[in-house]
Amino acid sequence: MVKSLFTEYFTYYSVLTPVVSFVSVILLIITVWIIIKKSKKFSIQIIFLIGLAICFAFLAYQWIPYIKIKSAVQTGNIGEYRKAVKYALIPYQKGVFYAMMGNAYFYFNKDGEKALQCIETANKYTNDYASDDFRVAALIYNIKGDYNKAVSIAKTHDNINTLVISYILKNDYKQALIYANRCIEANGINPWNYCHRAIIYKNLAEYEAAEKDYRQAIKLCGANSNLKESVSKMYIQYKTAIKDRYFDLAGEYKFVN
Repeated sequence: MVKSLFTEYFTYYSVLTPVVSFVSVILLIITVWIIIKKSKKFSIQIIFLIGLAICFAFLAYQWIPYIKIKSAVQTGNIGEYRKAVKYALIPYQKGVFYAMMGNAYFYFNKDGEKALQCIETANKYTNDYASDDFRVAALIYNIKGDYNKAVSIAKTHDNINTLVISYILKNDYKQALIYANRCIEANGINPWNYCHRAIIYKNLAEYEAAEKDYRQAIKLCGANSNLKESVSKMYIQYKTAIKDRYFDLAGEYKFVN
């Protein structure tokens, strides 16, 4: 995957563009030389001028998708995202722009279905979720209620935080515990990691372990009273806290039933 993307980029940016640029310079020099020499062979002049125009057109065209995506990011205009996709020259570039359009649909338009369509289309172009968009895809599937798909994506990218939430939403607390342990191993100073594991322990009826993790979570909150309040509220409402949050999110986003 990484090798194919590198090859694609190398071929386009390190080979094709410089070659076209070099050819453009040669054609320009020859065209100027012909004009200076006042050659009467107008057909040759026209051929070189056409070749020069094609090269310049290509070099100018390759900037259009970047101009459009810049405008899209600045304005949030979905139409500009579509134009960026339309004018993109290479598959990976199209994939990245589709993913960005998906993020725009998700974060700004609250349209989960169109966001999914864009991100999954991006995946077809890149053979993988571009950048960190797999997290957005997994989040959308969790909101939609397709927890198996969210787990599949998160496992592919070894996103342990998403796996904890997905398995809790699936009511598979034994699997959730495995990844909650990994989260704490990876980041033992995040109070939410302990809070999530405390919730899992409670659902497994391991109350002493749950209380221990809860106390550690509160300790890690430090002087942040708002964080302490949030952690406490989630711990007390452990049966519905995370599920209610995703249920509420599902109501905010547009999905096709």
